[in-house]
Amino acid sequence: MIEIRDFYLRSFRTAFDEYREAKNGNAYAEIKMLVGKKKDVDEVFNEYVFDAVTKLPANNISCYEINVDPLQTSFGSLTIGCPVVWNGVEFRCRRQGFSIDKLAAWAKSWIDDCAPPCGPQSGFSGIIHSVTLPEAMDERYGFSVDFGSAPVDAFAGLVSLLGDGLLEVGSYALSG
Repeated sequence: MIEIRDFYLRSFRTAFDEYREAKNGNAYAEIKMLVGKKKDVDEVFNEYVFDAVTKLPANNISCYEINVDPLQTSFGSLTIGCPVVWNGVEFRCRRQGFSIDKLAAWAKSWIDDCAPPCGPQSGFSGIIHSVTLPEAMDERYGFSVDFGSAPVDAFAGLVSLLGDGLLEVGSYALSG
């Protein structure tokens, strides 16, 4: 998983630097905003950290997202069902014993740009960019995480939190 994160961060750095230069320095990395309108859910499922934001006239903004191709990877004995991209990792878990509240608490700690758990990373904030609200899929739940500039510790912590309830991981929607 380290190579997936490193590949993403190198791509993020290059793309962001090119974007900032094209915008004459008027671009800012990793800006968190409340974008969702899901009611009766923890606010963290409505938060999103944009890769890059540019200020426009009349208090408007333009957002820029950086994407990379999925790569094969491994992580210990974890079942990885398809290639993975750091900014779109999908988790499939058993319904039994799954805790949305624990997932929300994990996400809150890793999306906090004021106090990232491991501090800044590679010149970026060291935070995840989003976590989707888990959806029921047959006998399991599925959700995805954009790990942004967070270290592999964020991934490992989530895998540990999900424990034996974690069935598989992959970037299914982005792997075609």
